[in-house]
Amino acid sequence: MFLKSGLNTYKIKKNEAEFISPTGIIMSSDSGEYDFDLIKEHFVAYEKDDNGHYSFIMTPNKRNIERLFFNSLEFIPSVNSVGLFLENDWENDKETELWINKELVEKQPIIDFIKNNISNTIRNGYVSTVIYCSTGETNLVIDSHKHLKLTTKDLGVFDHFIKQIKDLGFKQTRDFYSLEYGFYHWHYRPYDSLDKNGFRDLLKKDNFEILENE
Repeated sequence: MFLKSGLNTYKIKKNEAEFISPTGIIMSSDSGEYDFDLIKEHFVAYEKDDNGHYSFIMTPNKRNIERLFFNSLEFIPSVNSVGLFLENDWENDKETELWINKELVEKQPIIDFIKNNISNTIRNGYVSTVIYCSTGETNLVIDSHKHLKLTTKDLGVFDHFIKQIKDLGFKQTRDFYSLEYGFYHWHYRPYDSLDKNGFRDLLKKDNFEILENE
């Protein structure tokens, strides 16, 4: 589903005002497994897994997601590359595509690209935006469900990131809920975004390439 310019309406539940889902994903009017008011703007942090990764995840509110994402770029040691996942459920393609740009290797040009294409990236419910930092093989992600995620093998990077998030006023929780699990929801792209082929053309023009599966 995507929205065209003009008037678009949908039924909302009374408690949606407390947590407003970010642009690109929205709760359905149908009941899910859990009550919508369980979703809070809190985060969870996981100890090192079998692959050596520490993990952080939170579901930002619509009013905070973009500010939080760009602030988070200052919480990691460097920004070395950007990748964009075009999810396979966008126009029912067979596979998810990963697009990368080997020329975008510095923070400010990467930030400029994302800000200039905000509706095609962070606000698109079919796109995941991934920032890579070579220290600790760190990935900072806004995924298609509009979670903010961090994975890293460097405990120092992990602890510093969490401290900075806490300093912004966000709280840690053990009971994490998000629209991805147990809540009926829709993905969409904003009316001012490109369709999938149009976005592919833009990426090619900006020297992005598909990373082929080996």
